[in-house]
Amino acid sequence: MADILGRNVTLNASIILMLIGKCRNWTLFSFIGGISYALGPVIGGYLTNANWRWCFAINLPVAFAAIIITFVVLRKELLGPQPIPELDETVETGRRTKLAARLKTVDVGGQVLFLVGFGLIILALTWGGATYPWYSAAIIVSLVFGFIFIGVFVCWERLMVPGSFLAEKLPRQRPMIPWDILSHRDIGLLFYSEITSGMAMHAVLYYCNIYFIAVKDYTADKAGVQLLYFTPGIAVGILLCSMICSSWPRMTWPAIFLGTLVEAVGIGMMAYALYTESSPTIFGMMALTEQSSGHWPVDICHPLGGTIGLTIMSTVFNNVSNLETDGDFSAIRNMDPIAQQAAKHSAKVGLHYIVPWKAI
Repeated sequence: MADILGRNVTLNASIILMLIGKCRNWTLFSFIGGISYALGPVIGGYLTNANWRWCFAINLPVAFAAIIITFVVLRKELLGPQPIPELDETVETGRRTKLAARLKTVDVGGQVLFLVGFGLIILALTWGGATYPWYSAAIIVSLVFGFIFIGVFVCWERLMVPGSFLAEKLPRQRPMIPWDILSHRDIGLLFYSEITSGMAMHAVLYYCNIYFIAVKDYTADKAGVQLLYFTPGIAVGILLCSMICSSWPRMTWPAIFLGTLVEAVGIGMMAYALYTESSPTIFGMMALTEQSSGHWPVDICHPLGGTIGLTIMSTVFNNVSNLETDGDFSAIRNMDPIAQQAAKHSAKVGLHYIVPWKAI
């Protein structure tokens, strides 16, 4: 009994140490990601002043440098392709055969349904009220078929559960999203919180930049510099999350709850500050809002949430503000004084509507 108890204690201690190590790794990743989110708009603003094409071209040298650094620094740490239980490795030999066999484990059906479904929904939300009226066939058909594809995707993933119909017909394929993740309450709540946090974070970064350009008449580079006020909040959030997850109480729930609460309060206050053009409050709420972004010990669904959030917010902003700038908000400063004041007011109204929605 003592031996069993000792092994259990050792196992639990190992698990705790592993989780602490993962939290520290996520802290490092969050810190780098947060700094990148803060510096990206600044660099992008200066690149836009030089030539807007550099905002896309800059990815090439950065990606090349990342590949070189990863190969030089982490090549001994990278594990490479891992064994897949669904494959018979004793039969599948040779590099090309293994690659072909591994490709057979990809859930092609699930990925196609997911991409087509969300693509149609995002397309409809992007077109709605701006390119086509909401009652037009293009919007209605895209929305209807988009939700149908998403519904079929959920059913497809359910049928990929071991022992189900598709699992027996496609024994080598692994589901795109395991059903346990979709059906487990705690994991589902975590993913939902991450998606909504990603929606808020990306939308705040994007629309604060629009505010400084459209309402405050800042140039792209100067507007990007204002976004540096996010950086202190990110640093504080990451530090607090690291302490909560690694020191006390060594749990992820308090960090997630605190981050969600702070984010909702900060975004709600920012709505008032953007409309009243209170710069000190805006800068303070920028730091407070991004402080909550550092409270996430995992970072899986933020990009998906950001995509969904920016699409919905753009739809709300375009339909409420009715600005005809074709995305070039700097054109407002070239309008005559009366039209300029009307455009600035419309921009503030649009921002005022979308920011409280993000707090929900």
